[in-house]
Amino acid sequence: MIFLGPVITDNSQTVVFSIITDQLKAALGSFIDEALLLVVGIASFGSVLVSAFSTNRDPDTLINQIMRTSWPWIVLRCLGFCVVLAVYLDQGPEVLRLPDTGITVVKDIGQNVLIIYFVGLLLMPLLTEYGLMEFAGTLCRRPFKLMFKLPGRAAIDALTSIAAASAIGLLMTISQYQRGNYNAREACTIACNFSLVSIPFAL
Repeated sequence: MIFLGPVITDNSQTVVFSIITDQLKAALGSFIDEALLLVVGIASFGSVLVSAFSTNRDPDTLINQIMRTSWPWIVLRCLGFCVVLAVYLDQGPEVLRLPDTGITVVKDIGQNVLIIYFVGLLLMPLLTEYGLMEFAGTLCRRPFKLMFKLPGRAAIDALTSIAAASAIGLLMTISQYQRGNYNAREACTIACNFSLVSIPFAL
C-alpha cells in the first residue's frame, strides 16, 4: 500500500510513497542543499580514503560495501562533488551553474533522488523481506515467464518500478541479483525495460 496504494489529495491522485517523500522534502526545506552536499561529499571523500588507505579488504564489511569501488568510479564521485559544490557556492565555471546544466542536475534531479533513495531504502525491506515477492512470484510466474522470460518474483519488482519509483525498482533488482534470485540477463532485462522512468516521475 505504501508503494502502490492510490491516495486522492486535493483533487489529485498519488501514492503514499510520494506523500512521504514530499513531506520529508518540505521538512528539510532549505537544508536539502546542505544534505545533498554532505551525502555526495561523504561518498566521494570516503571512497578515496577507504580505497587508498584502508588495510581491511574484506568485501563483506559495511564500510567496504559502501565506499570501496574502482578508481574510475571514485573519479566520477569526486567530479560529482565538484559540480554540487560549484552550484551550492555559485562559484566555478559558468557552464556548471546554468539553469539547463548544473542547476537542473543538482536542484531538480539530485535533491529528488536523494529523498527517494533515503525513504526507499528504509521502506524497501517491506517489499523484499516479508514474502510479498514470493507471493507475487507464485501468482505471476507463468505469465511473466511467457511474456518476458523473467521469473515471477520480477512482477512486484517491475510494478514498483513503473508505479512507484524507478530508483526503488532498480535498488530491488540489484538486491535480488546479489542474492542470486536473478541471473545477469534477468537483472539487466528488468533494469533496462522496467526501471527507467516511473509513472509518478513522469507526472
